[in-house]
Amino acid sequence: MFKKTLIALLLVCFFSTASMALEVANLAVVNLTPVKATVFFTTDEPCQGKVIYQGQDKVDYLAMEEAIGKFHAVEVKGLNESSAYYFKLRLVDSEGKVLANLSNDDYAFTTPAHGLAMPSSIYGKVSGKTEVAVLVSVNGAESKSLPLMATPDKQGMWTVNLGDLKAANGKAMAAAQGDVIEITAISSDGIIKTDSAVADGTTLQKVNDVNF
Repeated sequence: MFKKTLIALLLVCFFSTASMALEVANLAVVNLTPVKATVFFTTDEPCQGKVIYQGQDKVDYLAMEEAIGKFHAVEVKGLNESSAYYFKLRLVDSEGKVLANLSNDDYAFTTPAHGLAMPSSIYGKVSGKTEVAVLVSVNGAESKSLPLMATPDKQGMWTVNLGDLKAANGKAMAAAQGDVIEITAISSDGIIKTDSAVADGTTLQKVNDVNF
């Protein structure tokens, strides 16, 4: 009787776990340029992320990452400038089994036109975690920029070229002295740290370290 009860409990636990939906968080389109973009997100369980996207031709194209993990950055290349794109996420396990197909009207972005911004960079350091993404955006006098993403090196150092900033309307944007720089560091296990700095107008600015 005990063995039958134990087997029944194990089966219930197995099927409950197998049917548990993946949770996707921190979704953002980052490092947007006229010809490429990166779809960044995290999941509560390890998986491989795929991005199925289409533009004006209404043809589905596929971009995917190679690694399995909870931390995802899928680069989409070969885009056209000043063009709208829509995408959906497909999450698969190590054997290629589909775990989830996710779509939403908000899963969209528009590539900017080619343009130039003033070259300047910010840098900082992350400690306490080895797998972290740093998202940087700038609150200017007229608009907030689209986010840029950096991945720290083995020493935790990261750099973002603010010359790549784009405003929400897709135009090139420069960080002016006095603008607020927002920094969000996200670890692979879902811990989020935020900080901010005021742009000092120099070409290379150090911001506060982030400690997990």
